[in-house]
Amino acid sequence: MKTLVLVATVLLAWGCCKGNETASLDDILAAIATVESNTNDRAVGDGGKAFGRYQIWAVYVKDVNRIAGTCFSHKDAHNPEKAACMTKIYLTHYAKVYERKTGKKASAEVLCRIHNGGPDGWRKPVTAGYWKKCRRAMLQLSALEVRQD
Repeated sequence: MKTLVLVATVLLAWGCCKGNETASLDDILAAIATVESNTNDRAVGDGGKAFGRYQIWAVYVKDVNRIAGTCFSHKDAHNPEKAACMTKIYLTHYAKVYERKTGKKASAEVLCRIHNGGPDGWRKPVTAGYWKKCRRAMLQLSALEVRQD
């Protein structure tokens, strides 16, 4: 019974799949890492092009360096702190671009879809399935955190 109440509470708190969820950037990153690599910092995917827990490509790193004036390397994607920093820079920047274009605040859905599909990933139909995976991961991670308290 406790589990049923917990699941119902989490679903109500998340607005039941409308994409308007308010989640912290850290919650979004945790979901992305879970979906991309099951939080494996040594992961290499996409034919050797994607590194680390967030499966970051070299072009993503190059964009982060352009945006923030940093000098990350692609290999830094294997370092959890540097990878999180790069992902936060990327998502924060493109959230602002999204907000300028649409007049709306970037939701968890928008940020996940940007991570997966690039700066305009939020409007690409192909990223909708990725969002569903991230949303499911966020719900599962939230339920785990509530149960541990």
